[in-house]
Amino acid sequence: MRNIALIGMPATGKSSVGRQIALVLGLPFVDMDETIQSREDATIAEIFERHGEPHFRAIEEALIAEVTQAPGVVATGGGVVEREQNLQALRGWGWLVALIASPEAIARRVGRADQWPLLKGQVVENLQKLWARRSSKYLSADLVVDVGHEDVDGVVRKILGFLAEREPVASIDVNPGKAQPYRAVVGRGILGLLGHYAREAGLSGRAGILASPAAARRHGEQICDALQGAGLDPVLIEVPAGESVKTWESAGGLYGRLAREQIDRTGCLVAMGGEEVLDVGGFVAGTYMRGIPVVHVPTTLMAQLDSCIGGKVALNHFRAKNLIGFLHHPRLAVADVAAVGGSGARSMREGFAESVKYGVIADADLFAFLEAHAAELLDESGQRLPELVAWCLRTKARFVEEDEEGVGRRMLLNYGHTFGHAIEASTGFHRYTHGEAVAIGMTLAARVSAAMGLACESLETRQSALLRRFGLPTDFSGVATSRLVEALWRDKKRQGASLRFVLPNCVGRAEVRGDVPIELVARVLGEHGAAPERAPGA
Repeated sequence: MRNIALIGMPATGKSSVGRQIALVLGLPFVDMDETIQSREDATIAEIFERHGEPHFRAIEEALIAEVTQAPGVVATGGGVVEREQNLQALRGWGWLVALIASPEAIARRVGRADQWPLLKGQVVENLQKLWARRSSKYLSADLVVDVGHEDVDGVVRKILGFLAEREPVASIDVNPGKAQPYRAVVGRGILGLLGHYAREAGLSGRAGILASPAAARRHGEQICDALQGAGLDPVLIEVPAGESVKTWESAGGLYGRLAREQIDRTGCLVAMGGEEVLDVGGFVAGTYMRGIPVVHVPTTLMAQLDSCIGGKVALNHFRAKNLIGFLHHPRLAVADVAAVGGSGARSMREGFAESVKYGVIADADLFAFLEAHAAELLDESGQRLPELVAWCLRTKARFVEEDEEGVGRRMLLNYGHTFGHAIEASTGFHRYTHGEAVAIGMTLAARVSAAMGLACESLETRQSALLRRFGLPTDFSGVATSRLVEALWRDKKRQGASLRFVLPNCVGRAEVRGDVPIELVARVLGEHGAAPERAPGA
């Protein structure tokens, strides 16, 4: 998110608007006039009287140089535009937003104008002179808002709408066959625009925000402010993190909580957190009152790259992961890459497993991008992350549009998941994260494909090297082969007496096979990590 500098004539509401914009966007706010008066221990009128206007303008220029060194929203004094270097500094720092009104309208606001030294005396005439001198500067702003007939909320909504159109790195349209089309918005620092996007998507009323503890702590207040600023009525509902939230007991408790909070079909759910929260949020939204809209706000890289679109929602059963589920597409998905920064290094690493998956099954160019830019993607600044998230979501959107139900080509998205889910279930969903299990699963699938003569020679080597560069495992230990095979037979992708696997042919191409000999699967598992079988009584 670029910063915002508010310019304009005196008494156009820059301070009030700036405070509210900063609150919604979660940015620091600086009121230049207030800051100057506090530091000088004098009013602006007193500074003018004691030292003259040139001295005051020099103080303004120094303060602009200071505030533009950090992110934020700044409300400037009306005269900062009279020095071109001020405008250049503010333009280079962020969006320039001008609030304007007619001299007559401003005169009604300021009354005697004692606090504005340049307006004393004939207020309207003085305002007209200032407007003649400064108007070209104000009108050159990125956005000009006439505040003569707008309240603060109305001005804020216009500014947020402007930002919503210009800030996202990408807006991906998802057009599933049977469900209502929706979009996924990808950007940096765009969580504060959630309310605007929600209104654009036709959402209103009471909004239940299901959030993991970490997401609630980091983003809960900002999300509530953003939704409230757009006219929705939010309530924050904290839910457990991880796979423990995806149970019948958890879902049942949420139905009761939503009813107590008086959330009905005129409102919506907002699921904010990792993929598990998005899963249970979608499941509950799809079944509560026979279905209410859900908005996905993924705050982990894994969820941003994959589960925030597509509509698959599910709960776990003790026998298998995601055994109970259906399709309930979100009305909107907002992926703010700035939100993943606090999720931890392990969470960041596991997210990259999904991007490798997309590259192997469908996009050799994406795979090459990952190979070329792995170090940059792992960098804490994450400058390439928005590009990666948008690329992966576009790829997934094509699969969803071609095969919404997941009975054809969309099944390729399960690459690594058949083995991965079995590993997760067999280790109690504790030893490996989902992304780590998928990374191991992709490695096993590549080895099975090579053993069947379906994969090119370089595939496994390139894939394993890339997974390791992202800090992901390619082997596992401590699980008996028989236990894993049993978990594989419980997989929801099983078809009769056949297990179906997604097997890669080369980077960028894969296929679904139902003819993989179980003996071969057991051999690959035994050779690459599974614990040896124990003899009875051993």
